[in-house]
Amino acid sequence: MNKLVRGVLTIFERMRSSPNGNPRYVVQIGDTLYRTMPDSDFGYDVMNLEGQEVEVAARMYHGHPSIMYGGHLS
Repeated sequence: MNKLVRGVLTIFERMRSSPNGNPRYVVQIGDTLYRTMPDSDFGYDVMNLEGQEVEVAARMYHGHPSIMYGGHLS
């Protein structure tokens, strides 16, 4: 099940790229660490969103809280 999460995004670490070469990150929003989904466009947005208030759609993926998509709040 998807849930919306709001908070300030902080990059925790850069993960290995997906098999297709797309970037992946572990980010922190609030007290929770999230992974970006493999081959998601959000992996490219992370660097521009660090330190900003964001709203993201998250769900569990292979046992880890993961971000599917999101963006900054105006």
